[in-house]
Amino acid sequence: AVPAPPRRAVLAAALAAALFPLLPGGAFAAAASSTPFEDGFYRYRLAVPEGWKKDTANLGSGGPAAMATPRPLTVWVPEGADPGAVNVTAVVTPIANDYQKLTSFGTPENVANMIVPRGVEGKMLGVKTAGTHYLFEYEVTPPGRGKKHLLTWFGIRGGECLLSVTAQADEGEWDKYQAAFREVMESVQLEA
Repeated sequence: AVPAPPRRAVLAAALAAALFPLLPGGAFAAAASSTPFEDGFYRYRLAVPEGWKKDTANLGSGGPAAMATPRPLTVWVPEGADPGAVNVTAVVTPIANDYQKLTSFGTPENVANMIVPRGVEGKMLGVKTAGTHYLFEYEVTPPGRGKKHLLTWFGIRGGECLLSVTAQADEGEWDKYQAAFREVMESVQLEA
């Protein structure tokens, strides 16, 4: 049996997609996403604003052998928006059986300390625990880019998967999209 990877490695891999601004090639599907969106295989759902374009990809594991399974990524972008400037992403990361509770990753404050990648200027604006998930609001300034404002919903289905849903916008676009982003975060459901 392959040993379970360190919790920090699983968390880092899952949250790396928060700064994933664009799918390879920058192409997005022409069909509009519907409201609500449901992933029957990974058993989660959320509501995305009508007319946002949806695309999917698989991220490599980028981590220990126990995480060698690709991580599905779904991304939505508002009609006419720059996908690197405004998007919502959902990433599913398979986890080992010993990750049975959200607290397996630590308190919300512990997780918050790991959300902003090393080498990236950032500031946590808010941390909230809401039953089966954590919600983080933060700003980051990736090297060579302007400031981004983000919301990340972080929850697990014990022993199966971690779901992270991130809404992000360049700071200049935040006011325009923040209400829609907050509605997306309130709509996320991960079946037990």
